[in-house]
Amino acid sequence: MNRNEKKRYLQGYQNAIINLEKLQEEYETVFTQATKIVPELSGMPSSNVKDDKMLKYSIKLAEISAKIKRVKGKISKIDKELANLRPYHKQLIEMTDINRFPIALVAQKMQLTEHAVRTKRNRIIDKMFLQRDN
Repeated sequence: MNRNEKKRYLQGYQNAIINLEKLQEEYETVFTQATKIVPELSGMPSSNVKDDKMLKYSIKLAEISAKIKRVKGKISKIDKELANLRPYHKQLIEMTDINRFPIALVAQKMQLTEHAVRTKRNRIIDKMFLQRDN
C-alpha cells in the first residue's frame, strides 16, 4: 500500500463510522419488522407468505450483519494503528487525515510550518499499515 492509498484509507475512517451507525439502524429496523411476524406464527397450518417474509428478513439480517462486520474490521484496524502511535503523532494524523483539517490550521495549532506538518505526516503514514504492504 503506497502513501496515497494509506491516506485514502485513513480518510475513510469517518465515513466508516457513519456507515456503521446507518447499518446498525437498518439492522434494528429489519429486526423489528421480522419480530413482528413471529408472534403471528402458530402451530396451525397457514399460507407460505409468513415463511417467505421470515426468509427474506433472515437473508437481509445476514447481509447487514456481514456489512457491519466488514466496517467494524476497518474501524478496528485503524484504531489499532492509531493506538500504536505516539500521542503527538496520533493527534497529527487525526487532525489531518481523519478529521480532514486544513494543513495550515494544523500547522498553526501545533506551532509548526506547513512543510513540517506535511513531512511529519508523511513519515508517520509511511510507517503505518506495514502488514498490508505485502
